[in-house]
Amino acid sequence: MNVLSEREAIPVKIGYMDLYCESFKASAVSELSEQPTVSGVAMITNRFKKATRIVLKGRVYNEGQSLSFATIANIMNSQAGYTIKYRELEFKDCIIYGFTVEDKGEDFVYVSVTIITPSAITIKN
Repeated sequence: MNVLSEREAIPVKIGYMDLYCESFKASAVSELSEQPTVSGVAMITNRFKKATRIVLKGRVYNEGQSLSFATIANIMNSQAGYTIKYRELEFKDCIIYGFTVEDKGEDFVYVSVTIITPSAITIKN
């Protein structure tokens, strides 16, 4: 079997936590309003982009307290937005939408975090 690429996990700071990200996914959708025309054809009368969702999956290491990532639930209702940087992308005004923490008895925990941002995605130089 040929190995095409091997990449180290990418550290991502989420609030006060460090996630070693092994998987990244972003998605966005628009909300549309439609009205029928006299000829029976639909006409889009309004459109807005909903907040972009970003899902980061990886591992959290923390010297015997790896489950401390679960305390991120305590700040989920915070009004403050975070800036999340993943590789060359920067997401501003992020809030935590949801997360899972899974302990499989290793020196780290598996984490999946979904964050959302209404702001534009920028590319860092």
